[in-house]
Amino acid sequence: SAILLVKFKAPKTQTKDWIPVTEAATNYAASLGVTSVQDVHSDYQRDYLLALEKEGKLKTRVYDCTPLHEWKRLLKMMDEKPVKSPLVRIGCLKSFSDGFEESIPELYERIDAADKAGLQVLMHAIGNKANEIVLGIFERIENENTKRDRRFRVEHAFRFRFNNLGRYSKSNIIVSLQPHLFGGNEPYRSFLNADTKIAFGSDASITDFNPLFSIHAAVNRGSFEGGVKQALTVEEAVRFYTIGSAYAEFQEEVKGSIKAGKLADVIILSDDIFSVPAERIRDAKVVLTIVDGKVVYEAAPEL
Repeated sequence: SAILLVKFKAPKTQTKDWIPVTEAATNYAASLGVTSVQDVHSDYQRDYLLALEKEGKLKTRVYDCTPLHEWKRLLKMMDEKPVKSPLVRIGCLKSFSDGFEESIPELYERIDAADKAGLQVLMHAIGNKANEIVLGIFERIENENTKRDRRFRVEHAFRFRFNNLGRYSKSNIIVSLQPHLFGGNEPYRSFLNADTKIAFGSDASITDFNPLFSIHAAVNRGSFEGGVKQALTVEEAVRFYTIGSAYAEFQEEVKGSIKAGKLADVIILSDDIFSVPAERIRDAKVVLTIVDGKVVYEAAPEL
């Protein structure tokens, strides 16, 4: 019933007027201290993003993904209309595993072709069978194809068989996790102990976009699994949300940490989340957001 109320109030052109929609999204991201996003929605937002950037209204760096089955289209786009933008990048492909054995041949064929074309592949996997299928395909391609820094990613990697834990790091597969989405109940510590590359994100708009909520969940609500308390330290959670996510899109040399020579993407919070009680992390507010050295959001002073 709530959705219907919103539906009748929303503009009928809401799914056509992508420029104002995208502008609202980038403004919202800035207000939450989000300076970079990896858009794995498998749509085509590049032209809208570039148009917004040209108007000086894009406040977020975007790594924009394409559906896996359209990898040839992506290659063509990259060849014919290469993106020369400090804020917008392409080159990633997204698909999902439904957990059915029958899907393996076609999935393997597409991932193999995309990998041979030098593109990055991200696979959504929830459930033990879905994760096992993705792991098997990624491992096979890692062994068969030319050795390179391909950075395969499993989005969610949720509810995998725990005895498969070591397979992610062995094949250099990144696990892209969303702590707030799953209530902090993922094996973060076990992944970390197994030297698995970890990237944190939000999975917006399925769940809340606020990074502090996911950091809070990873620190406060870590479950026990495999006899290990899975909660992370604040430093670890922040690292996975910053340099971990930058690594997941081949950008760790230019962003993800505050260092001379890197991009000036910085935020200031109302509280020091490294020293406040852990249960108060999610209450911190963004005071200032800076992208490329420019202030893109400043909180209104409290009355």
